[in-house]
Amino acid sequence: MPRRPFSLLRWIAIWLVAASIGAACSGGSDDTEAQPSVSDPTALAQQAATAVAEAEAAPPTPSPTPAPENAIKVGVLLDVGSVTGEVRDPGNVMSPLDRPAAIAFEAAVDAINDSGGLLGRPVTLLKADTTSRLSVIDRESKRMIEAGVELLVVTCEFDFARPAIERAEEAGVLVISPCAGETGWATGDAGALAFSMVPSPDTYGRAMANYVWDQGFRNVSVVSDATAPEASEECDAFRSEWSELGGSLAYSQAFSLRAAERLDETPQIGAIGNGDAIVVCAFKIIGIELMLQMRLLDFKMPMFASPSLDTGNWLPLDIATAAEGAADLGEFRLFSLASVWGDDPSPRMAPAIDQYISAQAIPPNSGRFVVGSDLAQVWSTAVTETGTTEADAVARAIRAMNDVDVVSGTLSFRGSQAPVARDLRVLRHQNGTYVFEALVTATK
Repeated sequence: MPRRPFSLLRWIAIWLVAASIGAACSGGSDDTEAQPSVSDPTALAQQAATAVAEAEAAPPTPSPTPAPENAIKVGVLLDVGSVTGEVRDPGNVMSPLDRPAAIAFEAAVDAINDSGGLLGRPVTLLKADTTSRLSVIDRESKRMIEAGVELLVVTCEFDFARPAIERAEEAGVLVISPCAGETGWATGDAGALAFSMVPSPDTYGRAMANYVWDQGFRNVSVVSDATAPEASEECDAFRSEWSELGGSLAYSQAFSLRAAERLDETPQIGAIGNGDAIVVCAFKIIGIELMLQMRLLDFKMPMFASPSLDTGNWLPLDIATAAEGAADLGEFRLFSLASVWGDDPSPRMAPAIDQYISAQAIPPNSGRFVVGSDLAQVWSTAVTETGTTEADAVARAIRAMNDVDVVSGTLSFRGSQAPVARDLRVLRHQNGTYVFEALVTATK
């Protein structure tokens, strides 16, 4: 049985993300016009901005049944965000993270089947919208394992994924999460056959510190989300690496939403202005509030935000809108897993985005979608190399991967059960959206 090294404090952070997205996720578009290709960045950017209010309405279409007798069965246990009319289930706390990955994974599996499947066999998906309920996850994982799945794709949070992981471990079934960031995934504490497609958040924090240092900054202010363990880990690692590089901190503080809203009342808040740049580690709802309030307080120095902020429907222009013209985001850079603006350096990104658009009729709203594409690539590569879907063999192949080509660039596991190296994009704010600026590799 897997050990339980993780904390339910993550519920707080995820609820905040879900609450901020719920209103935007309640309706779908009836527009039936042809969707722009990723090769048209201007049209794609315009459509992405429009999709902020419309995105993520309906869950993916259920798989056809019955499956072919020789099919490779894969269970997908993700919160895809069920909507009935205009009411979103308030229990869907994981859908902001799960849904983009689910869409991308399904689109990638469709592409695999269009190319002949794996080992000469089609891949069939058995899907369940978990609605972020442990009872559903437990029941559906049991059903899928009894149906003979050879891979379970589980949610981006150990506490929710645990019932499925425990059942899968008893049955010897491989488990992969597209975006679970807790440290225990890499070490195998999440489960002997449980993998993730993202490294622990401290990996991102160190990469940020080195990039900010290379830009010539030496004295920075750091603000973070007090409710989100991932964001805290990013900034903790940033501060540690920053100190080792020889940098200094003008200001460092974590904030709740209430404190962020009253930033001007915070003692010694003016010290932020003593830094040459600002580093933000936060999920959307607190991160946007912090950035808005800092700009309203006339802190105009460059800002750098961690991948935690790349989670959901928001654009830089939203800061100016919220400030009613009194301030805008200004010089700002976001560390992301992918650029969805038509300028990503990976040659596989544009086709993956086009597949996503074909499946969903809107472009992905953040770079996090790509973890679903990468998951399909890593698993299919391991299956092809080993010539089998047997869990232990595929798990060994994944652990041995080093600089394997995936949609986002290259991934390395090097004996771990989560990547020890992953490419990040630095996206620069320009005219209310983003442009690609640099590629950096985050390493363990």
